[in-house]
Formats: sequence, C-alpha cells, structure tokens
Amino acid sequence: MNALKRSARATFVAVALVCAPLGVAVLAADPAAAAVITVDNTGDPAVANPANCPAVPAGTCTLRDAIAAADANPGADTVSVSVGPISLTHGGLNHASTGALTLTGNGNTVTQTTANEVLFTNGPLTVNGLVTSGGTNALDAAGPVSVSGTSLTTTNGHGVVSFGGGTSAAIDSSTITSSEDAVFAMQDVTVSSSTLTSSAGVGALASAGNVAVAGSTVSGVGGGASGGTNATITDSSVTSATGIGVLAGSGGSATVSGSTVAGQAGGIQAGLNVTVTGSTVTSAGGIGVLSLFGTVTVTDSWITGASLAIVANAGATALRAEIQGGPSGGVLAVNGNASITSSTVTGGGHFGVRAPDQVVIVNSTITGNGGCGAYSPDGKVTLVYATVVDNGTVNCGFNVSALTLESFSSVVALHAPNCSVTTTVSHGYNFSDDNTCGFTDSTDTNNGGNPLLGLLADNGGPTLTRLPQAGSPLIDGVAMSACSADGASTINPLVDQRAIGRPSGTGCDIGAVEVQASPAIAPAVVLAPRFTG
Repeated sequence: MNALKRSARATFVAVALVCAPLGVAVLAADPAAAAVITVDNTGDPAVANPANCPAVPAGTCTLRDAIAAADANPGADTVSVSVGPISLTHGGLNHASTGALTLTGNGNTVTQTTANEVLFTNGPLTVNGLVTSGGTNALDAAGPVSVSGTSLTTTNGHGVVSFGGGTSAAIDSSTITSSEDAVFAMQDVTVSSSTLTSSAGVGALASAGNVAVAGSTVSGVGGGASGGTNATITDSSVTSATGIGVLAGSGGSATVSGSTVAGQAGGIQAGLNVTVTGSTVTSAGGIGVLSLFGTVTVTDSWITGASLAIVANAGATALRAEIQGGPSGGVLAVNGNASITSSTVTGGGHFGVRAPDQVVIVNSTITGNGGCGAYSPDGKVTLVYATVVDNGTVNCGFNVSALTLESFSSVVALHAPNCSVTTTVSHGYNFSDDNTCGFTDSTDTNNGGNPLLGLLADNGGPTLTRLPQAGSPLIDGVAMSACSADGASTINPLVDQRAIGRPSGTGCDIGAVEVQASPAIAPAVVLAPRFTG
C-alpha cells in the first residue's frame, strides 16, 4: 500500500510538471513555512525538547521547548504563550535561527531567575502582550525588534537590544525598565505611547540612526533620547539625571514640539539645527539648547540653562519665548544674527543676547541680565518696541553695547551708563533716563527720569513682562500716526509683546508692553423710592 501511495504521488507530481503552463512555476510545499507554536506548559526543562511542540498530548510544550522548535525551523515562526507565569531557571532562551520570530505573550509573565537574557534571537523579533522581569537583557536580537503592549523589567542590563548592522527597534504602548539602556539599536529607535526608564544608561539610544519619541515618557540617568543622526520628540517628556535630555549626532538635527525636556548636562544638543516649538527645556548644569554647527529656532517655549540658555553656531531666533539664562549668558549666536521677537530674556550673567553681526529685539523685554542686555561689540543692535532695562550690573556694564544702534519706540533705562555705541540711528519715540544712547530725534526723550516700570511679572500673554505703571512717561508716548512707522511696519497686526493690540489710548506706548486703557464706567443710577400712598 505504501509503495502504491508513493507511486501515485510521484505520478501526480510528474503530471503536474508536464501539464503546467509554460513560464509558470509549480511550487512544492516549503518545509520552512511559518509555524504557530503554542506554549501550554509553565515548566522550564534543563534540556529543551522541540518534539514536545506541538503538544501531543496537551500540556507538554514549554516555552523553552517552543523556542527550540522554532529554532529548528529556518523560516518565520510564532510562539504563543497561553499559560503563565513561567520561571526560567536554566539560562536564557536561545533562538539561533535567522528566521523571523514572533513571541505573543497574551498577557502572561516570564521571569528570568538566572544571570542571562530572557530571549536571544539571531534574526528579526516581534514581541507583543508579554510581561518579563529579571535577567541581564530582556530581549536581545541580531535583527530589527518590534515591541508592543509589553512590559519588560531587567535588574542588570538592557531592556531591548537590536545590535545587528542596520537594525532598528520600534516600541509601542509598552513599559520598559532597565539598569542599562532601556532601548538600544544600531540604527533607528522609534518610541510611541510608551514609558522607558533606565537607572544608569540612556532611555532610548539609536547608535548610528534616528531616534523618534512620540506621546511617551523617556528617562535615563546617562541620557534621555539619543540619536546618532537626528532626534525628533513630539508630545513627550524626556529627561536625564546626569546626561543630556535630547541628543542628536554631529551631522544631525533635533526637533522638539509639545514636550518637556530636562538634562543635567544639557537640555537639547545637536550638530546641526535645533527647532523647539511649544516646549519647556531646562538644564540644571549645562546649556538649555545647543547647536554645534547650525541654528537654533525657539517658538512658544520656555528655555532655561544653568550656564547659558541658548547657544547657536550659525544664528538664533526666538519667538514668544521665555528665556532664563545662567552665569555665562542668555542667548549666544557664535556667528551670524540673534533675533528676539515677542520674548523675554533674563538672568544671563555675562549678557542677555549676543551676536557678532546683529542683535534684533522686537516687541521684547531684555532685563535682569548681569552683563549687557543687547551685545554686538563689532556689529549692530536693532530695537523696535523693545524694553531693555536694568542690565549690566556685573559684567559688560551697559544695557546696549554695539558698534551701531538703530532704534524705534524703545526704552533703554535703569542703568548708568545705558549705552556704549559708536553710531546711533534713531527713528524716533525712544526713551532713556540718560544721554548715552545717542537718541537725537526730535521725538526722543533723553534724561527722561524714571520710566516707572513694574517688576518682571505675569501681565498676561505667554511671557513675563515689565508693565508701565500709572503715570509712566512711556504711556501714549508714540503719536497715533507713527505707531506703525519704520521697523514697526512689519508688526502686522500691530500688537505688543503679549499679542494685545496697539494703540490702546491716545497713542502707542513706548517699549514692549501696551497698557490697556480702562473702559469708561457709566455713572451709577440711583433709584429713589416712590410711594404712591
């Protein structure tokens, strides 16, 4: 009978080959086809027996057996854990095959009790719905790794390692806690809706690729999120207790939006451009935002640095930003220009804003900096509706120091001397409490006395400001017809630093803040009682 079956099968194959249309390949069964292996035993044998999987009888396939069975098949395999908890007592699970492996945990727990990784594979790895604890590394792969809906905890090692050349790691809706790097890949790391924590290493490390974090919390003592090329952080919290919060490579850029970033050694650092939008960036021991070779652009954000707030090699731009500097300064453009619009810079030790070519201050407040407020010793400072006051008390003892000062409707006061400039171009309506700034237009005010500005405070809007107090000579100091003159013509619509409209009274206010006129109050109506008897 068996001989007849073999003869019939051989005849069928031969006929099929003969009858197949020309140019159409006939596929034989692939012995390496994908298999689904179900774990139904919580034990952990000292020696794996792949013959136990599939389980015949039921209840004989352990996780170690299932990995061995998958290893014996060079194709793609899925191991589904249907029971738990499972304790690994005989070392790590080893999948030496380069075939793709999928491990589905179904919410079950695997605990590594030895000083080994939970799972090693020589190929691509996909893990979902698994809970692991213990071990040196949770997941170790020579290929790309994808993890979703999973919780991994290691006591002495990495959470996820993807170490093969060109490999990546993608983490979604998972929690990973480790002593070393929570996630490490030779190339890209992508993290979404997850929490990564490393007690000694980096939260997410893409050694030679890009790191992207979205809707997640990432923290690492040695670093937050680090990419060998670019770093992109969206709607996330990224922190580091001793390292840099977000780090991009020397040839990469960093983009941070809607996020909180903090790093002891630095907030954000990149070789090329750094863009920060709608975020809070702090560094308790270093520079808030640093671009080694490119530009820094900050919008709708709060930046604080222990040494400097912002350093950019090729120019810095701030829009609607609150910038708190440190002993070394506030905003530094090593080359090019620094442009500050609708922002506040304070707390810089050696200077508030410094650039070699030009410092441009529009609708902004520069105050409380130990050094010069606006500093371009061989270049130009441009002021438009600017409040530059109370700077220069320690270093570079001026509010403004530049080769050329060009100004419209700005107040430079509360430090004597206020300015150190060679040439001044005044477009009118400037105010100073001394005569060192060269304001010579007929509408300018020199030696104008105290401008009566309030302390730096929350007066509405996204940044702190210094509001002119009642009786201030700055109020309505600009003729109505001149409110949009010269440099102010680019402010459209015409608003102050807080985005509140100008003018409010009979003219526009000098400086960054427009005091809003109180609405007229109608006299009270007194109703006399009327008795009709």
